[in-house]
Amino acid sequence: MARRPLAFSPALEAAAPSVGVRLVQATVHDKAEIQSAIAALADDLTAALVIMPDVYTAGHRELVARHRVPTIYGPRYYADAGGLLA
Repeated sequence: MARRPLAFSPALEAAAPSVGVRLVQATVHDKAEIQSAIAALADDLTAALVIMPDVYTAGHRELVARHRVPTIYGPRYYADAGGLLA
C-alpha cells in the first residue's frame, strides 16, 4: 500500500529554496530503512531532520538521538526530550 504525501510536503518544498536548504525526502517503510536514512544524515555535518507528526516515525526518536542529528519535531514534548526544536 503506497503512502500518500504528507500535507506538509508542499509547504516544505516551497520554503526550502528561500532559506537556502536542499530538501530530501526519505520515504521509509520499516525500522531498517529508518536506521539507514538517519545514519546517512549523521555522516553529513550540514544535515538536519524534520520529523512529521506521525506515530510511525516519531516512535523511533532514539535512533535520531543516538546519531546526534539535529531534529525538528511537531509536538513540544519531543524538544523537551532532546530534539532541536518543535
